[in-house]
Amino acid sequence: MTSTAQKKTKDKEVAANTSTAAQTPAQVAVLPALIAYHVIPAPAGQQPLLSPIGSAVAHDDGEGFTLNLQLMPTTGGRIILRKPQVKKAA
Repeated sequence: MTSTAQKKTKDKEVAANTSTAAQTPAQVAVLPALIAYHVIPAPAGQQPLLSPIGSAVAHDDGEGFTLNLQLMPTTGGRIILRKPQVKKAA
């Protein structure tokens, strides 16, 4: 069996090894370049409904994107990609 002191030391080592500094670039969160929306048509004179369904992350070489969809529309329609909106502080 491991003593309590040894367990605490092991826990500290694990925490140190999983810090942000120890993470590889693939493990660090990447902000999306574009947000994917499913467009639901609206009656004439009204704005269509945009439902966020995923994101697109730019490739390191700048030559493309990886599209990550959390939801696939089952009703057809279209998917648009837009730049994320930056919320202004009040």
